[in-house]
Amino acid sequence: MTERRTCPEDPIALLGRPIGQYHCPVCGCMQVAGLPHMCDPDLCLLDNCDCLPEGVTKSANLIAWEQREGEL
Repeated sequence: MTERRTCPEDPIALLGRPIGQYHCPVCGCMQVAGLPHMCDPDLCLLDNCDCLPEGVTKSANLIAWEQREGEL
């Protein structure tokens, strides 16, 4: 079994910057600058993210995204 990954983005590092909410450039989940990283297991685009339920390696959003990319 492959090791679960944690998104490396650190929204806490953006504390004090003129930014509020933003999409994480790695996993695609909405983040708030200055707060710990929050990952949504339904929307996450990071393969094998540790936010996903045990035994699940891709979110429904990632599967749909990969299917759309394959159709282009």
